[in-house]
Amino acid sequence: MLSLWTPLRFSVLVVGCCWFVSSCSGPSAASETGAEANPSTAPSAAATAHPARPLWGDTHLHTRRSYDAFAAGNTLSAADAFRLALGEEVTSSTGVKTRLSRPLDFLAIADHAEGFGIMDEIA
Repeated sequence: MLSLWTPLRFSVLVVGCCWFVSSCSGPSAASETGAEANPSTAPSAAATAHPARPLWGDTHLHTRRSYDAFAAGNTLSAADAFRLALGEEVTSSTGVKTRLSRPLDFLAIADHAEGFGIMDEIA
């Protein structure tokens, strides 16, 4: 199962990073043509130093595949986590249907490599 999830997690991370980088205000076309010499046409520092908007997400989420999360009662899979992050309704580990009020911009699943998925085999 490790060989199935590893490319998926890597591709989600890469897509998320690429989206983030493309949404940031980078150098303008004017600076590439040498227009930065004229201060009246150069973009302001505030316009290029920060992303256009803040991004909301989770950079460290464990699913039932991590032994510590499973021992704490987490029964949700990576697919459930991604569905929740996208704003879909999922049934929590306690049986309560839940949905985020706003979908996340990114999600990084950080399951432990040691004993990866062993809890599924034991349970």
